[in-house]
Amino acid sequence: MPVSLLNPSAAAIRALDTLLLREPWARERLRPHAGKTACLVAGGARLALTITPHGLVQAAAPDAVPDVILTVDGGRLPDLLSDDAARRMGAVRIEGDAALAHVAGDLARDLRWDVEEDLAGIIGDIPAARLVGAARGVARGPGLRQRRRQGRGQRAAGTVGVPGIDARRGEFDHPVAVVQKVDGHIPRQ
Repeated sequence: MPVSLLNPSAAAIRALDTLLLREPWARERLRPHAGKTACLVAGGARLALTITPHGLVQAAAPDAVPDVILTVDGGRLPDLLSDDAARRMGAVRIEGDAALAHVAGDLARDLRWDVEEDLAGIIGDIPAARLVGAARGVARGPGLRQRRRQGRGQRAAGTVGVPGIDARRGEFDHPVAVVQKVDGHIPRQ
């Protein structure tokens, strides 16, 4: 069933259900909570979902009262892309029904969408890897940009940025020279 990009709620529900279909353990954790409603709040966006008897989600009725509310601090949205579970969880506040909140927390911590794999099926492996890498770089913030500038400075100066080895361009043109240079920096017992 095609999902319109003009309806972000439908797209989010479809993406979450696709992820849940790949992870049977996650559906099993949700099944006991069938009929309960969770509300996801991120920035100004709000998405209310009702858990189905199959452990999937569907749009909640407009008048549904959420059993649990998951709030993502708008300034910490990039943390949701982190590989670090603690960083992901730190971006989410969970309130409401204790049992469902526990399951929601476990899913927020452990359920991972392999964005690169899904994109690769659409645009190919290399473009997907580059796009996801760029997104992660943006999520890391200015520290990455500063490290790249430092690396460019090293390349412009013709040095190799390996701690303890000061090498100029051309010194490693011959493989034996590489082994001798590195071997000289290996501690011996």
